[in-house]
Amino acid sequence: MARERIHAARYAVDGKPDHFRFPFDVKPESLNRTSGRHWGTKHKTAKDWRLEIRSICGLPPSDLCREQVVNGRPILSIDSVVKLTITMKSARRTGRRRARDRVNRYASVKPVEDALVHWGWMWDDDDVDHGGFCELEVLEVAELDVAMVIELEVVRGSRGAEGGVSRGGGRPLEGEAEEKREASAGRSRAGRRGSFRRGRR
Repeated sequence: MARERIHAARYAVDGKPDHFRFPFDVKPESLNRTSGRHWGTKHKTAKDWRLEIRSICGLPPSDLCREQVVNGRPILSIDSVVKLTITMKSARRTGRRRARDRVNRYASVKPVEDALVHWGWMWDDDDVDHGGFCELEVLEVAELDVAMVIELEVVRGSRGAEGGVSRGGGRPLEGEAEEKREASAGRSRAGRRGSFRRGRR
């Protein structure tokens, strides 16, 4: 994991080991353009963003991770909340640059959030006010040298030591995360069985 630490340090903000700024030459398309597209096209878009995030962001450095996901990739410690700020360059429309409306901005970055979760930079993309692990802010400005910038700050220990806090008095977060992983594996097995049955008909 030394290579991942070196990669993350390259994008560290002011040398901080838990604050990163990743520049991108591409940005998500507007919701106005993607709404109504075929599910296959949306699936390809999600896959493309997973590859883009892996290429630029890499994997989270091991000193921020305490857990492993099922497939062996590192994932942030479960006691961490991520402050995620996504800044996009506004598109030029009618001769001047105009920002998208708030709903459009936040909806358009969903593939980016999902890709960050996929590579272990967040436990999930649910809002922290609803028991999740992400504080998201999406901005759009005209003065930006690149198409998009992802700023990611990991706030460690904000969910209790060793993930021992509960959501609203419910199950411990660590146990809930394990249940999520088991449920995901169960859905995958069910999907394979369904494909096998359909193939025999």
